[in-house]
Amino acid sequence: MLKSNPIESAEEVLRRYLAENQMRFTPERFAVLDAALRRKRPFSASDIWDDMSVSGYRVSRASVFQTIGLLCRCGVLAEVALGGNESRYAARREGYLYLVCTGCGRIREERDPTVALHFRGRRFEAFTPAYHSTAVFGTCSTCMRRQRREAKTSKEVKQGIRKPSEKGRSGGRSPKEDIE
Repeated sequence: MLKSNPIESAEEVLRRYLAENQMRFTPERFAVLDAALRRKRPFSASDIWDDMSVSGYRVSRASVFQTIGLLCRCGVLAEVALGGNESRYAARREGYLYLVCTGCGRIREERDPTVALHFRGRRFEAFTPAYHSTAVFGTCSTCMRRQRREAKTSKEVKQGIRKPSEKGRSGGRSPKEDIE
């Protein structure tokens, strides 16, 4: 959707949308656009406001939220359905899906051309899609390792190999070897 330089073409899209809808060209709108496009992962409007506040750019929270909505309507950003309480957004690009860890909440963007192929040319009865967002929920490798470690420790405690207060290994040996 966006050209090779996403910031430049996104600005063009926003300028055209503002002109067509007789809306004002404000520096705040373009600052929010710039902050949003610099994000590598899906973000919330609060994340953008925090980034701008930390960098010293004075903009109201309401302006950020309204501009994010405007950027979605003009096609630069897409709302990404990731669950949770707060809406998340990302630059609108075809062929990407989001891997969401249900343990830690980490989100990883993954390129998958088959996602775009699945929806391209697809017709729905009495419905015209504007864009799609695909999220896959599961457990990341870090959380999986942690769960295995916790399960192993729990099993060892139940078997009496390890005391409930002991954490980790004792010099590579099991606590049982220390006793013998």
